[in-house]
Amino acid sequence: MDFDNLVLSPCMAAFGVTVMVTPLKSQPTAPPYPATGIYDRTVATVMLADGSEMASTNVTLGIQLSNFTIPPREGDKIVLSGKAYKVDASTPDGQGGAELRLKEIR
Repeated sequence: MDFDNLVLSPCMAAFGVTVMVTPLKSQPTAPPYPATGIYDRTVATVMLADGSEMASTNVTLGIQLSNFTIPPREGDKIVLSGKAYKVDASTPDGQGGAELRLKEIR
């Protein structure tokens, strides 16, 4: 089964957003380039020892690896909806995609 073409391509076409990748680590001499990914933002609430709560936001970008000659990696910069992020981790999903965990650059 060609999961990349049968599933990932239609998902990217339907839900993908355009981002700007600055390949600071994956291709240090290359210029920034546009790419497509599926953005997700979740909020996790953690209960602290004193009973108070702390919220943490997790931002990820799902990418289709076949769209990249050299995919983004840890340390690369991603601009998404006007906000700048650093790729904190990249986890291939074994199906032709990868999840990029992003940290906002302030």
